[in-house]
Amino acid sequence: MLFDFGGTLAFLDYELLADEFSRRGPRIDALQLEHSEYAGRRWIDEYLMQGNPPSGIGAYYDYFRAWMVTAGYPGERVEELRARLRAADRLTSMQCELIKYATTDSLTGLLNRRAFLEDASEACAAASTNNPISTILFDIDHFKSINDGHGHETGDVVLATVGTAAKMVANGTVGRIGGEEFCILEHCDLADAVELAETLRTSVKNLKFSKGEVGSISCSFGVAEWEPGDTVDRLLRRADVAMYEAKSTGRDRVVATDQFAIPDRRDGWRDMAIAAKRVSR
Repeated sequence: MLFDFGGTLAFLDYELLADEFSRRGPRIDALQLEHSEYAGRRWIDEYLMQGNPPSGIGAYYDYFRAWMVTAGYPGERVEELRARLRAADRLTSMQCELIKYATTDSLTGLLNRRAFLEDASEACAAASTNNPISTILFDIDHFKSINDGHGHETGDVVLATVGTAAKMVANGTVGRIGGEEFCILEHCDLADAVELAETLRTSVKNLKFSKGEVGSISCSFGVAEWEPGDTVDRLLRRADVAMYEAKSTGRDRVVATDQFAIPDRRDGWRDMAIAAKRVSR
């Protein structure tokens, strides 16, 4: 414990204090704090007491308060600092909530499509042969029949439960990118991604739903590994074709892109996708 926060200063660890100052503002070293009251005052006055204090700084109020007391700041200035830091933390909390609403699918708690694609795009940009990534694209088989036969409330329960199952199995990023379509991005090669997809497929198959007498459900999976030059669009497109290959060959299965030929030409991609979409869900 650096300080007696009841009001009496015990001692100051200037190295730690300077580090806490510098994490959240212009660099200041321990000698400046210890030997130059002006340096510390300028940091406080120009950085904390002007404009909007940086987010998350309220947790460090006791550090700054102790230094201000030592430096002879009047009590009202110390209280002003407390008010500013509390306001900054409230603003930070509001910003975090807004970010959560903007990036999270409210039904499943997973990333929404936009947030998932942003994360996936960054991962593709950083991927290499020594740093592989793979994507697992899957959707719920015959989901339209669940909605039509048991109602949308039951359908929502199924979606949320599948989302939870995906989060429990996945090690990487999980998102809901369409109505009943989900995607997982893993930092692994194709073989490991296929193994993970099989684990999730079994987990989903074993789910039981009492609501609406749905019984059991299944999902179809397409797995693709990043290749040099891939964008997130191309990576997901290959996984999408693999997923519909799984649907067209019986559903409730995992198909990887190395299990069948995928054309390179754009027209070939389009023709395969159109044909796949004709497969009834």
